[in-house]
Amino acid sequence: MKLFLILFLICLLSVNCFAAMHENQWMPDTSDAIIVYQWDDSLPADQRVHTVKEIIRHDKNHPNMTMEQEYAAILEENQRKNKVYGQLLGISALSQTITNPDGSSSIILKNGITVNFSYTGTDPNRILVISVSGYMLSLQQKSVIQNWCDNNLGIGKVQIN
Repeated sequence: MKLFLILFLICLLSVNCFAAMHENQWMPDTSDAIIVYQWDDSLPADQRVHTVKEIIRHDKNHPNMTMEQEYAAILEENQRKNKVYGQLLGISALSQTITNPDGSSSIILKNGITVNFSYTGTDPNRILVISVSGYMLSLQQKSVIQNWCDNNLGIGKVQIN
């Protein structure tokens, strides 16, 4: 009984004792990789840290990296694409607001408009190339988006076609 009590107290004082680790398999749309990452859901969502647990299929564009480096590179590229996509949704000619079944709203591309993306170059200088189909961005719209990208993501990181 004393041993059980001691083990219980050690566990109670341990930060990880009641941690609820979860994992997810991720196949990012910016990569051909398949990644398993994990996080502790006992933390509030804004404090969670996702860590790579395993890379099932490596990205051929990120060779000779540790698992953590490859995950970080793929995550950065995916987030870069998502940030630019978010800026494009801010152009009213491209987007529309819809009401979801739960009453919340979402901003989506208008019917017939698509955003295409690809990466060119080699690590660490890969460039995100973005083009829009179904709508012709004006020179001013391209300039505004390109300036935002240069200021927020780094010069030479994104090319708007």
